[in-house]
Amino acid sequence: MTSDASDRVFVWVFLPGDAHPTLCGAFDHSMSAAGVAVGTFVYGRSYLRQPFNLPIDPVALPLREQRFELAGGSRQGVFGVIADACPDDWGRYVIDRRFGAQRFPIGYLLHSQEDRVGHLCFSTSATEPPQLPDPAPRAWLQDAWTVINGLEAGRSIPEGLAEKVKVNTALGGARPKLTVADERTQWLAKFPTRHDDPRLSLPLVEAAMLDLARSVGITAAEAVIETVAGACDTPAAHILLVKRFDRSPHAAGGWCREAYASARTLFQSDGLDDYSYSSSYARLAGHLRLWSSRPAADRVELFRRMVFNCCISNTDDHDRNHGFLASEENAGFRLSPAFDMVPRLHATRRRYQAMNIGEDGAETTVQNILSSASAFGLAHEDAKALFHDVQCKVLAHWKDCLAQKAVPQAAIALLAPCFEPLR
Repeated sequence: MTSDASDRVFVWVFLPGDAHPTLCGAFDHSMSAAGVAVGTFVYGRSYLRQPFNLPIDPVALPLREQRFELAGGSRQGVFGVIADACPDDWGRYVIDRRFGAQRFPIGYLLHSQEDRVGHLCFSTSATEPPQLPDPAPRAWLQDAWTVINGLEAGRSIPEGLAEKVKVNTALGGARPKLTVADERTQWLAKFPTRHDDPRLSLPLVEAAMLDLARSVGITAAEAVIETVAGACDTPAAHILLVKRFDRSPHAAGGWCREAYASARTLFQSDGLDDYSYSSSYARLAGHLRLWSSRPAADRVELFRRMVFNCCISNTDDHDRNHGFLASEENAGFRLSPAFDMVPRLHATRRRYQAMNIGEDGAETTVQNILSSASAFGLAHEDAKALFHDVQCKVLAHWKDCLAQKAVPQAAIALLAPCFEPLR
């Protein structure tokens, strides 16, 4: 069925409370004679006998002795939970620069071990776990900025910094990122890029929006701003440090990693996305019945986040910008803290979200938002009250949140249309 162009990696997981990975199974990726990408996954028998084992995807990859196969389609033969662990645009660019062009996805999985999201890691051997060095110290952000700014400009990584500052991030997205750590916390450092609007400091704006999200009752990721100085032709910059919610320090040293799945993985687990575009908040709320350990509370929280994204014009709220963590009681998943909430400037008053929000698709209107209330377990009047609560708090506090992060008044005025009341 397949050609000789085949790759295999062994999949390892961090079980709850462990600082070292356990062999879980094997993932093979190949091309059929017809040029169709085919992925297969099998759990190892020893893992199936583990007393505290967990499925890496409870829907698409349940715990059983079976050869799971995924062929063709938009997923290119890569199971969603494995795709979550694979680098996106920026990470692939950096890996290709450092190691040469890689075969997708295996080469990228193997070269992005340090800071991938979630609890998976990969190796070429069933007997040798992957080498997982600690993340860079937070004090190295200045050197990291030098490396990243040079990579964006097409320059080589300066001699002596390639090993010191590893920026082959697997954390998704097009923006430069890497993980740094202090004694008890790992931080995702999000850097500005030369493609940003020069009128705005997106790290400052994103930090303000996380504060604003908390003010309306949303559980949002913690974040701080770090300022690095310029040197030679490298400008000074603000860096957003987001506390990693999928990492925690182990009492004996090292780090524990929490299981994670993106909303895209949840959508893909039912196999529908290869046939139609159907990403929607309502559909995601439905998946919470299968995935969440607290579906009723998570559905209301998801509705609140949907309303907030609409009220701040965050139209980049696609299915990889919603995440789910293994629950503390290991009985399922729960919504991760909210992240990647940034207003988007638009040329017209009419706005559309990245996912459908109601019966009229993705158009950002009050009527459309409220039309999907029942999918979140909300009566219409309760959804209406929640909407007004969120919008009133956003209108009351957005300017103050931006000002408290030292966003200049000119930039605040530029963003004002993003916060106009919805109709």
